[in-house]
Amino acid sequence: MANLPSEKPLDKKVILVTGAAKRIGRDIALRLAREGASVAIHYNTSRLEAERTAEECGAAEIFQANLESVDEIRRMFDEVLQRHLPSYSASAAAQAELRILDSKPARATAPATAPH
Repeated sequence: MANLPSEKPLDKKVILVTGAAKRIGRDIALRLAREGASVAIHYNTSRLEAERTAEECGAAEIFQANLESVDEIRRMFDEVLQRHLPSYSASAAAQAELRILDSKPARATAPATAPH
Protein backbone atom coordinates (compact mmCIF):
# COMPACT_ATOMS: atom_id res chain seq x y z
CA MET A 1 0.00 0.00 0.00
CA ALA A 2 1.32 3.45 -0.91
CA ASN A 3 2.23 5.81 1.89
CA LEU A 4 -0.22 8.70 1.33
CA PRO A 5 0.27 12.03 3.06
CA SER A 6 -2.02 12.20 6.06
CA GLU A 7 -4.56 14.96 5.84
CA LYS A 8 -5.93 16.49 8.98
CA PRO A 9 -9.73 16.67 9.24
CA LEU A 10 -9.87 20.45 8.78
CA ASP A 11 -7.15 20.95 6.16
CA LYS A 12 -8.02 23.75 3.71
CA LYS A 13 -10.80 25.09 5.96
CA VAL A 14 -10.82 28.70 7.15
CA ILE A 15 -12.59 29.14 10.48
CA LEU A 16 -13.24 32.45 12.22
CA VAL A 17 -13.30 31.95 15.98
CA THR A 18 -14.92 34.81 17.86
CA GLY A 19 -13.55 35.62 21.28
CA ALA A 20 -10.46 33.57 20.46
CA ALA A 21 -8.06 35.69 22.50
CA LYS A 22 -8.97 34.14 25.85
CA ARG A 23 -10.68 31.33 27.69
CA ILE A 24 -12.85 28.88 25.75
CA GLY A 25 -12.52 30.76 22.45
CA ARG A 26 -8.75 30.41 22.72
CA ASP A 27 -9.04 26.70 23.46
CA ILE A 28 -11.34 26.24 20.46
CA ALA A 29 -8.94 28.13 18.16
CA LEU A 30 -5.96 26.06 19.32
CA ARG A 31 -7.84 22.79 18.80
CA LEU A 32 -9.03 23.80 15.32
CA ALA A 33 -5.48 24.75 14.35
CA ARG A 34 -4.20 21.37 15.57
CA GLU A 35 -6.86 19.74 13.38
CA GLY A 36 -5.48 21.58 10.35
CA ALA A 37 -7.79 24.58 10.04
CA SER A 38 -6.55 28.00 9.02
CA VAL A 39 -7.86 29.90 12.03
CA ALA A 40 -8.86 33.56 11.97
CA ILE A 41 -8.64 35.00 15.49
CA HIS A 42 -11.27 37.55 16.54
CA TYR A 43 -10.82 39.86 19.51
CA ASN A 44 -12.42 43.05 20.71
CA THR A 45 -10.08 44.61 23.27
CA SER A 46 -7.60 41.82 24.07
CA ARG A 47 -5.06 42.41 21.29
CA LEU A 48 -2.00 41.05 23.14
CA GLU A 49 -3.80 37.84 24.07
CA ALA A 50 -5.09 37.53 20.48
CA GLU A 51 -1.53 37.90 19.15
CA ARG A 52 -0.32 35.16 21.53
CA THR A 53 -3.14 32.84 20.49
CA ALA A 54 -2.46 33.60 16.82
CA GLU A 55 1.20 32.69 17.25
CA GLU A 56 0.26 29.40 18.92
CA CYS A 57 -2.10 28.70 16.00
CA GLY A 58 0.75 28.90 13.51
CA ALA A 59 0.82 32.64 12.81
CA ALA A 60 -2.93 32.97 12.34
CA GLU A 61 -4.34 36.35 11.39
CA ILE A 62 -6.17 38.47 13.96
CA PHE A 63 -9.30 40.55 13.39
CA GLN A 64 -10.66 43.21 15.74
CA ALA A 65 -14.38 43.95 16.02
CA ASN A 66 -16.93 44.90 18.64
CA LEU A 67 -19.61 42.23 18.11
CA GLU A 68 -22.26 44.60 19.45
CA SER A 69 -21.86 46.68 16.28
CA VAL A 70 -23.30 45.36 13.02
CA ASP A 71 -21.04 47.73 11.07
CA GLU A 72 -17.95 46.31 12.78
CA ILE A 73 -19.14 42.75 12.19
CA ARG A 74 -19.59 43.51 8.48
CA ARG A 75 -16.13 45.07 8.30
CA MET A 76 -14.56 42.08 10.04
CA PHE A 77 -16.24 39.58 7.71
CA ASP A 78 -15.16 41.65 4.70
CA GLU A 79 -11.55 41.60 5.98
CA VAL A 80 -11.61 37.86 6.66
CA LEU A 81 -13.11 37.09 3.28
CA GLN A 82 -10.75 39.39 1.40
CA ARG A 83 -7.67 37.88 3.07
CA HIS A 84 -8.76 34.26 2.80
CA LEU A 85 -10.99 34.23 -0.28
CA PRO A 86 -9.67 36.81 -2.75
CA SER A 87 -12.40 36.02 -5.29
CA TYR A 88 -15.14 36.59 -2.70
CA SER A 89 -16.21 39.99 -4.00
CA ALA A 90 -17.31 38.39 -7.28
CA SER A 91 -19.13 35.57 -5.52
CA ALA A 92 -22.90 35.88 -5.23
CA ALA A 93 -22.92 33.02 -2.73
CA ALA A 94 -20.60 34.86 -0.36
CA GLN A 95 -22.75 37.97 -0.63
CA ALA A 96 -25.88 35.94 0.13
CA GLU A 97 -24.31 34.50 3.28
CA LEU A 98 -23.82 38.01 4.66
CA ARG A 99 -27.46 38.98 4.12
CA ILE A 100 -28.30 37.54 7.52
CA LEU A 101 -26.82 40.72 9.00
CA ASP A 102 -29.45 42.72 7.12
CA SER A 103 -32.35 40.63 8.41
CA LYS A 104 -34.78 41.98 10.93
CA PRO A 105 -35.48 39.80 13.96
CA ALA A 106 -38.68 37.81 13.61
CA ARG A 107 -41.49 38.96 15.83
CA ALA A 108 -42.62 36.48 18.40
CA THR A 109 -46.25 35.58 18.04
CA ALA A 110 -48.47 33.80 20.46
CA PRO A 111 -49.07 30.17 19.49
CA ALA A 112 -52.38 29.55 17.81
CA THR A 113 -54.89 27.93 20.10
CA ALA A 114 -56.62 24.76 19.02
CA PRO A 115 -60.37 25.04 18.40
CA HIS A 116 -62.49 23.73 21.28
